[in-house]
Amino acid sequence: MSVVEQKFSLPKKRGLKERLRAIWEMTPRLLKMDNPQKVFQGLITAFQPEQELEQIKIDVKRAPRYKQSQFRRALTKEFKEKLLTQKVGIAKIQTELESFIRQNQEAMPGELFEVVAKKAPEYKLNGIQLDEFRKAIVKYVENHRTIQKYLEDYKKRFPKDWQREFFKDLFGRYPQCRIELVIKPMALFWRCWDVEDFVLGVVKDKERREKAREWLGYNISKKTLPGLEGLVNMQNAFERPKVVEAAKTIVHEEWHSEQKIIPVLTSEKKISKARLKDLSPESPIEKVQETVFDELTIWLALFKKGAQNEILARLREGEKVEGIKNSLVGGYDFFEDYEVEKKLKEGLVNQCGHAYENMVGAIVKNYQRIYKCSLPRVFVALAELADFFPGRRDELIALLSLEPLDKWPRLARLINEIESSGADDDKNKRENIEYL
Repeated sequence: MSVVEQKFSLPKKRGLKERLRAIWEMTPRLLKMDNPQKVFQGLITAFQPEQELEQIKIDVKRAPRYKQSQFRRALTKEFKEKLLTQKVGIAKIQTELESFIRQNQEAMPGELFEVVAKKAPEYKLNGIQLDEFRKAIVKYVENHRTIQKYLEDYKKRFPKDWQREFFKDLFGRYPQCRIELVIKPMALFWRCWDVEDFVLGVVKDKERREKAREWLGYNISKKTLPGLEGLVNMQNAFERPKVVEAAKTIVHEEWHSEQKIIPVLTSEKKISKARLKDLSPESPIEKVQETVFDELTIWLALFKKGAQNEILARLREGEKVEGIKNSLVGGYDFFEDYEVEKKLKEGLVNQCGHAYENMVGAIVKNYQRIYKCSLPRVFVALAELADFFPGRRDELIALLSLEPLDKWPRLARLINEIESSGADDDKNKRENIEYL
């Protein structure tokens, strides 16, 4: 046994809790090592996509010139297969972890991480990926414990009317009608039988209150009580929606809460931080334009992330791809709902006066067009991906939650390439057998 293996080995005589605690305590040290796969000597060679691509370039250059093209195709095909296997594997692990959490809400961090650790060799998770899962587990445990502490505190202080007191502290007023609190592993759902209780809980802006009356549910991401940001949801039970619709709303909004802990296993482009507050009446037009572009780039990224979350939430509640497409492509518009043009104009007027106010509309419309034009491609890819995961919607949702919205078409192409490649390989094998 190597020194590394001795350092991280788990004595078999320990009880289950001790072994789980040891796994958990081992993880931070394991992840700090240059080559964490050495701990599992002979069992796992971690797949590092970025390093693998660099190695392919080196290997191709070393090959004879007349073989480089063939060699590149073969290595690239193998890389894509490894990459897809790992992506699907991570999605499977996430699905298993969510299922385990629902059945074992009070599980210790070590128990949760063992779900990941058991599958790590099979899907060749590298140190960064293991660390992201570990962070997600820590976040879940923190959120779950925060919810439990609030529940225990309010039940202890207000044994007869704790839900009303909790509601008042969250939303600034007592409910006017019947309410009900539904408790999930890391989310709270307030069912409101009075539409005013619902509306005043989800929006503070008077201009949006009329629109909010039509909503069935809402995930509150703004600050409420410390530690509950993003974990509080409201359901509009006015006019008593059907039981099925009520259940769908809970499934939908629970997804938005869970988004706060999904492992960050993909890299997205960083967005410039030039903001309107840096402008003044003396700012040259070039700086004003650049700042407006930066602001809209931030809005666009947020709206794409919002669209991704909305699509996956609706998939989870069982809605068909075509129905989601009709709603997002032909109906809901983030730019209009969040009044982006109005807010940008107000910001520019406050910082620079009225000199540049008129140019905002055209720029906003251009970004609005970019957003709308990106969606049809996304839904074509989504329909293709759904065909690859028949009866495995949870895995599909987990996989897509790890990929930025713009990369869904690329993911669909990757799967198509590998499927086609596999079919060609089978055909070649059959032809060779017939020849023999």
